Amino acid sequence: MTFRHATALALVGWYLMAPPRIPGRNDFRFNAPISEWQNQGAFDTADECQKIIAETQSQMDTWPEFKEETNRAAVRAMQCISTDDPRLKRN
Repeated sequence: MTFRHATALALVGWYLMAPPRIPGRNDFRFNAPISEWQNQGAFDTADECQKIIAETQSQMDTWPEFKEETNRAAVRAMQCISTDDPRLKRN
């Protein structure tokens, strides 16, 4: 691996992405392109990002906003996406 490749790898981070809400409705566009999903945070590693998903999912029963099944489904749909993932680019 060259220094340039090592530097490029070091700059890659991770975004926690959630599906976008449908305006005026308590529902989400689960089939929307990743480029339209909502960034919920940035992380240095995929493990850090996945940890937040796992913690959120494990605490859903204690948070009032997650009584709605659509909100629970949105949490289950969350994904950790590399910052250099080409799907993040809008067409």
